Amino acid sequence: GDKFSQLAWEKGVGDVPLITGASARFSTEVEHQHKVGTHTVFIVRVLDVDTAEGEPLVYFRGGFAHGSRIAPQE
Repeated sequence: GDKFSQLAWEKGVGDVPLITGASARFSTEVEHQHKVGTHTVFIVRVLDVDTAEGEPLVYFRGGFAHGSRIAPQE
């Protein structure tokens, strides 16, 4: 499924999705891309950055969570 479907977001520079409430948000444009095995590595130019106070928002174990709410793995 779409991992952004349950999140509030807004459009940034170049209509990139910026997640509402994220600690840091970057608007970028792709300069280069390189195939590495089954992955693609993107080299980007940062066009805009904004930051906010608060807990980091992370993608962990298949979902988004605030960093301080993630239980340590045993």
